[in-house]
Amino acid sequence: MEPQYPNRQQHQRTYGIGVGVGVGGGSLPTMETTRQASTQLQSQHSDNDRTSNELGALDCNLTSLCDHIQLEGFNNGLFSDVIVQAVGSTYHLHRLILSRSSYFRNMLQGPWKEAKAPVLTLTVDDSNVNGEAIAIALAYLYGHHPKLNDNNAFRVLAAASFLDL
Repeated sequence: MEPQYPNRQQHQRTYGIGVGVGVGGGSLPTMETTRQASTQLQSQHSDNDRTSNELGALDCNLTSLCDHIQLEGFNNGLFSDVIVQAVGSTYHLHRLILSRSSYFRNMLQGPWKEAKAPVLTLTVDDSNVNGEAIAIALAYLYGHHPKLNDNNAFRVLAAASFLDL
């Protein structure tokens, strides 16, 4: 019977520290295989440590970026390029951030008049959606994780559904 993978090279695999197991037979550990396995484990450990430190810095930077986008972008409307009016409120927002929602992405890049309009007026025909729910759903696009409770969860879900989030 021919091997299933004929081009695959036969090589020795090491399991644990220094126990070599060859394909088609076994061998006893040697001082050299023990030293190589130990060096490999130490190398993997230090790579994992460096990765953990780098991930910590990256996480801190992403958190800072999200906080900045939430505070300056959503709360203060800094460098806004579109105004959204919905359920009695006005929001100074950003097309790039809004494009996270397919509802806005289709509206802002299609052949529609809204694509170039400086003001978007959303007509929400769902009575379950109120001003608080729209504000929470829009803030979600800016990276804010909503605080849902028994009083607002259904309305926020309805707003999220309306905005295709």
